[in-house]
Amino acid sequence: MKKNLFPLILLATLTAVPARAAQFWYDTITNLPLGCITTNPPSVNLNGANPTNFSNWYPHAPGSFTATDALIVSNNYTSGAAVSGRRLRVDGNGSEYIMRLFDPATTNEFIPNQGTILYASFIANASRVPAAGAGTYFFLFNSADSVPPGTPPNSVTNGFIFAGRAFLIGNTNGSSYPFTNNVGGTYWFGVANGANGGTGDPAAAAGNINNIIWVTNSAGVPIDLKSSMDVQVVIKYDIDSAAAYLGINPASEADLSGPTSDGGLITNALSGVLFRQRTGGGAADVRDVAVGTTFADVMTNVLANTVVQVATNFNTVSNWPGNPALPEVFATSIGGGSLSYQWYRISGGVTNAVGANSQKFLVSSLSASDTGNYFCAVTNSGGKGALSGTNFYINVFAAAGLGFTSQPAATNPPVGSILNLSCSVTGSGPLTFTWKRNGNTLTDGPTGGAGDDSVVSGSGTPTLSIRLLSTNETGDYTVTVTTSASVSPNSIT
Repeated sequence: MKKNLFPLILLATLTAVPARAAQFWYDTITNLPLGCITTNPPSVNLNGANPTNFSNWYPHAPGSFTATDALIVSNNYTSGAAVSGRRLRVDGNGSEYIMRLFDPATTNEFIPNQGTILYASFIANASRVPAAGAGTYFFLFNSADSVPPGTPPNSVTNGFIFAGRAFLIGNTNGSSYPFTNNVGGTYWFGVANGANGGTGDPAAAAGNINNIIWVTNSAGVPIDLKSSMDVQVVIKYDIDSAAAYLGINPASEADLSGPTSDGGLITNALSGVLFRQRTGGGAADVRDVAVGTTFADVMTNVLANTVVQVATNFNTVSNWPGNPALPEVFATSIGGGSLSYQWYRISGGVTNAVGANSQKFLVSSLSASDTGNYFCAVTNSGGKGALSGTNFYINVFAAAGLGFTSQPAATNPPVGSILNLSCSVTGSGPLTFTWKRNGNTLTDGPTGGAGDDSVVSGSGTPTLSIRLLSTNETGDYTVTVTTSASVSPNSIT
């Protein structure tokens, strides 16, 4: 089954917006030389106390000028959903954090009770997407150092007051049955003040992503994004209320998701922004970074001139009767605001509108009558639109009994980590999954043992996960799959 991005219809070109009076700075990134951003010209770096000795990006202490630095790279995207050219690659395989002050000449400091709201934006492209539920934060507002506000900074490279953290987390829909047709390599953006991240990040509270506010559409559903697509990320942080907001391709502040409810008021002044490279993260290629104190300061595009770009996941979706099919489109419109979706089916030479206003078209229980070609039209808030670059074909197999194509494998994960067990099944649905440990049926939620913090999820799906493992989870695991269809066999273990 192919998983490709397809040709796009471009309806206009982006127009740069001139700098605003309150804008701190706007760095396109695309004109920087290849290599380390903190050592290659025009960067002038600082490891001392005088904040006037540098001009832009520098490593966050205790970082150093090493191969772990964030790199300016050259990308040649072929999907059409991204602009080719140089980017700042914020890579989870690296370890350096890089910073830039709001105003290096004055070392601007913003503290509570001054009515300050900070805004930042950048165009990001996930060149490598974490696994489902994995990932971490990669951008934030931060302090210049650890001394109280108003005190001369000891160093501008070691501030650890982090606020308004932007997260890139692998899409978890794929583990929420019956969403079995979600394409791999999709992700969500979210925002939080705490370090609540995905699995794999040592600072991520053991994979607790419950406090992250996801970027959602007008219906409150998280927006699925695909690698090799440019999107504009906009972060807002209200210092007085410690509330953070985040939006994808917003046309106005009303398009931002939030506020966050985790984290308290900052104790020191915020003085700059930071891109964070950390184990467990994906890779985000960044350009056009802007920072200011109003939404208008960081909007680097004009709605009237924005475009809609559409890519798809599968060109053929196949399944057995009674099971779901889930064609999906991935659209971006930088500055285009909320997107509207209309799905169509082509049958007998006639095109009819089908489905809801959603980037997904879910057929929850397939029958032979669902066979056919489908496509989607996407429109932004300015009235510009585009079509998915290819038709989807939904194919329904003949009825069949159940069978495993893969079953759970023996594993020995360490205490405190995550156990993932999965299976793949063929045959007519609808399917029911029941997981057991040592013959006892598992259900989602805390396991409930004394001194045991383990939490079960996916107990009714093809993929079982148990995080915060303890020795109590040792045992034999089985999965039984049943169907209500009149086929044989109708139950397998």
